[in-house]
Amino acid sequence: DMMISNLSDGSDGVWEPFAESVENWPLIPNQSDIATVYAKFRDNEGCVSDLYSSSIRIVEATMTPTNTETPTATPTNTPTATPSETPCDIGDDDFDLNGDNEVNAEDLLELIEAMANDSTDPKYDFNCDGKVNDRDSSLFATKWQLTIEP
Repeated sequence: DMMISNLSDGSDGVWEPFAESVENWPLIPNQSDIATVYAKFRDNEGCVSDLYSSSIRIVEATMTPTNTETPTATPTNTPTATPSETPCDIGDDDFDLNGDNEVNAEDLLELIEAMANDSTDPKYDFNCDGKVNDRDSSLFATKWQLTIEP
């Protein structure tokens, strides 16, 4: 059997026969658009597994693009400026976002909050692309050898 729940105490879940997938499960995201789903498993002898969880970032569906004609550009004799490379020298200290000389969950929460607020603050932009997004959180996770389990 298995019990799937949106609450860590399992109070909104019920035991049901094991299935490899669950259709139409209602995800309940937090303020950062992250939903956590919890699961427990029970064998035929009644032994219950540890609690497993997975966090899922909720992303709005994108619209299907429609075909539009692209105007043909007219060439000019104006030279194009060569963009300068943006320096992006990120060191270990840059991941200590709150300045407490440790990299921990508080720093991760600060990064997630910056992402939720569509921040453009370079402090959180680890890949120097001018945006604070999931690529920056991936760099944070990779740098500190965190694994994000499905």
